Amino acid sequence: MTNNSSASFAIDQTNLLSVTGMIDNIRFHSPENGYTVALVAIEEDKRFITVVVNMPSPKTGDSYTFFGNWEKHSKYGEQFKAISFTIKTPSTVAGIEAFLASGLISDVGPELASRIVEIFGLETLHILDNEPDRLTVVHGIGPVRAQSILKAWNEHKIIRDTMIFLFENGITGATAAKILKQFGAQTVSVIKNNPYILTEIHGIGFQTADRIALQTGISPNSPARIQAGIIYGLEASTQHGHTYLPKELLIRGCVKLLNVERNHITDEIMSMIDASKLFLEETPGMPESSHAVYHPHLYRAETSVASQLRRLLDAGRPWSFLDPERIIEIMAHKHGLELSAEQQTAVYTAAQSRVIVINGGPGTGKSTVIKAIIELFSTLPSLNESQPVLLCAPTGKAAKRMSEVADGIEAKTIHRALQYNFQEDQFTKNSSDPLPHRAVVVDEVSMVDIHLFHHLLDAIEPGTSLILVGDTAQLPAIGPGNVLKDIISSKAVPVITLETVYRQAENSTIKTNCHRILWKQPLVFSDKNDGDFFFIPETNPDRALTIIVHLVSKILPEKYGISPRNIIVLTPMKKTALGVNSLNDHLQQTLNPHGKQVRDMRVGDPVMCTANNYELEVFNGETGVLVDADNRTALVDFDGRIVAFGEADIGDLVPTYATTVHKSQGSEYDCVIVPLTEQHHVMLANNLIYTACSRAKKRCFLVGSHNALMHAIRNDRTKIRYTRLADRLMDN
Repeated sequence: MTNNSSASFAIDQTNLLSVTGMIDNIRFHSPENGYTVALVAIEEDKRFITVVVNMPSPKTGDSYTFFGNWEKHSKYGEQFKAISFTIKTPSTVAGIEAFLASGLISDVGPELASRIVEIFGLETLHILDNEPDRLTVVHGIGPVRAQSILKAWNEHKIIRDTMIFLFENGITGATAAKILKQFGAQTVSVIKNNPYILTEIHGIGFQTADRIALQTGISPNSPARIQAGIIYGLEASTQHGHTYLPKELLIRGCVKLLNVERNHITDEIMSMIDASKLFLEETPGMPESSHAVYHPHLYRAETSVASQLRRLLDAGRPWSFLDPERIIEIMAHKHGLELSAEQQTAVYTAAQSRVIVINGGPGTGKSTVIKAIIELFSTLPSLNESQPVLLCAPTGKAAKRMSEVADGIEAKTIHRALQYNFQEDQFTKNSSDPLPHRAVVVDEVSMVDIHLFHHLLDAIEPGTSLILVGDTAQLPAIGPGNVLKDIISSKAVPVITLETVYRQAENSTIKTNCHRILWKQPLVFSDKNDGDFFFIPETNPDRALTIIVHLVSKILPEKYGISPRNIIVLTPMKKTALGVNSLNDHLQQTLNPHGKQVRDMRVGDPVMCTANNYELEVFNGETGVLVDADNRTALVDFDGRIVAFGEADIGDLVPTYATTVHKSQGSEYDCVIVPLTEQHHVMLANNLIYTACSRAKKRCFLVGSHNALMHAIRNDRTKIRYTRLADRLMDN
């Protein structure tokens, strides 16, 4: 950067006042929206003023010209309210010296800054930009230190210019930090070359990338824009569980998204199919409009899962020396568990088939079957000194619960079992380096999407037994696919459905009601304080909110001895008075009013990670407690493991006094509170209320409208997921 260079926001500065000075102190800065209050030293008369402005990544020592007007704040007095600014290099010797001494270059302190400026004067910044080798004439700077200073100087320029570019385009805070982390020094050139690459960053949608693209002059009918919109349409559909979209549905969605003529969309779809950027699969006997359009990676995943399952099924009968009758006896004598006819069938089938599905709701004995199957396969000889049986689940909490069921045998997340390498973005365990186990037991399969299931099957050798355990009545996976239901409906794999509710479950109104929900029967509510399932009628959302806050903060801790840490509010939606955002705000203010505020969280809050972070080994939906934080780092305790989230990742954390029902899958809580009102009508369904109630271990409270509850129980219409796994398995 030379003395006459600058960067500024594109805002009309006509009729605005201007002040020029160096930031001496940053009193407040929000990385979320750039709101900044800074003490600025004015160059002309050496006085200090307070400037209020929205700006990215301000640093002490940087000089700016601010454009705006003076305002008098009732509490803080006169301030300069800036609506735009130009960042400038200092124009005086004193300004340059203060600029270098501000700490922006780690190897340059006040004393060395003084010596540099004493020699080079007003040419100092020109020397740094164009003749850095001359720094070695300054006492205390050798060739190595000169290189270190130059590196820090260049990094400062790049970061500052990049953040300004992002801020000008409406990207701030943690999202901007993620982009900088992803693309580094090339950020600006990468985005200008292909703005749509931003959609690869979690938290940035197509609309943001498209706005930048249009601002940089790309034509609305540009093939690059239309193709990016088509890819976005397919990728956005995966959030609704689809692995493909019918051609007509994709075209209509893209016309609405891009506001271009239909023929432009159809032309680009065909062009992308010809270039293998999309995959088109015809639907026999159906019109072209219903043909399936896949993103290639989803087509590969779905077709691969079908062929991999068939490969496992065709590997022949398991080891002949497995003795299920002996295992049934061991379960009775060693564990005191008499297996029912259903459970015995599951054990026999596991001994006779390479792949089986065990499906059942709460209290039907899935845990007992898992124990028996572990006993069955533990008699096999180990391979490469590994355990004969691998236990795994899609989330950390589900794996922990599985381990408890298995009397302490370690269960892993699927990602950990497959040894995901975040640096190379691939799984270490695959067909070239398969899992060294005789049997693989996967719990909570309803949560597993087609991508993850594809990678799991890729790492399982023919001859290995695969036992899939789940509950099809729960909500399906958040990601694309409908793996468990598709496998069951294909009838290609033996399925044992556990339906009997056992004695210990019969004494639980929670488990009884979970089954009554499935059977669409009226629920049974506790009328005594020592009950475990309650309904509190309240049709007014605001009053229902007050009841829920009082339950969590007073009634449950004082009357039932349940800590708020072991209570979760599960709501169908994010918005409305009884949505996630409102509930978290009110519960945070009540339960943690004085915690140190960091963004929308406070130290001491329960928090959830909302994205897969392979580098930190924390995955979407995992919960912990925020133990310390500032705007750049957050320390979270995940069941005794302290994880440090940096500036680029801290935005993935949200308070989680309340969360959506979807996000609760795979977890259990001592107490669950479920708000159900007419506000939630569009989301209310049988599998949603079933999933919410089945998360409760000790107590469950429903708060809301009886009509809303009955609508949820009776509504068994599930949203369509466009998938073809079941068809592929049936074709095989």
